[in-house]
Amino acid sequence: MDTIINDLYVETKKVFFTKYRSIDANNIILTTVHVMLAVEIIPHLKGPEKKNIVLRVVEKIIADSPLDEQSKKVMDVMQTVTMPVLIDVLVDSTRGGIKLNTLSTWIKRHKCSPCTRPTCVKK
Repeated sequence: MDTIINDLYVETKKVFFTKYRSIDANNIILTTVHVMLAVEIIPHLKGPEKKNIVLRVVEKIIADSPLDEQSKKVMDVMQTVTMPVLIDVLVDSTRGGIKLNTLSTWIKRHKCSPCTRPTCVKK
């Protein structure tokens, strides 16, 4: 699995850093999606393995980015907290598991996000 991670890292870094100089809050999602698309075509891996590979590749990209320590800490939090949920949501939505119109209606009705305030009351 380390070979796959290293190969994806090298390929992603080459493509990614041609377009952007460094990973940041504006492009971490694009980077994650790029790695997800690359991992998706590997047939012998199961879902959790693919997710782990994506997270490890993004983690390496963050570690090798020319960011100050504070920015790296922010990126690390995004990578460990936000990206696993994002990956699950993207996978579910591509399989029809998430109805975005229903989610949008829920957010409008509750005036909040189910991800950030799951206990909010209906307004």
